[in-house]
Amino acid sequence: MPEPLAVAVAQPRCASPDVAANAVLHAEAVRGAGARVVVFPELSLTGYDLAALAVAWTIPASPP
Repeated sequence: MPEPLAVAVAQPRCASPDVAANAVLHAEAVRGAGARVVVFPELSLTGYDLAALAVAWTIPASPP
């Protein structure tokens, strides 16, 4: 029998419109959830602010 899929729902406190800070809060929620899938409300990364600016990101280099 396959292992059950643990799903969590999270609602971190959001700092509108600080997307970078909200991403950190979301990551903490994921780490603390103890689930393989974590679901967040729509627009929670932007703090529910439609005018929030995008955050630049880069993909870390893969180890050799």
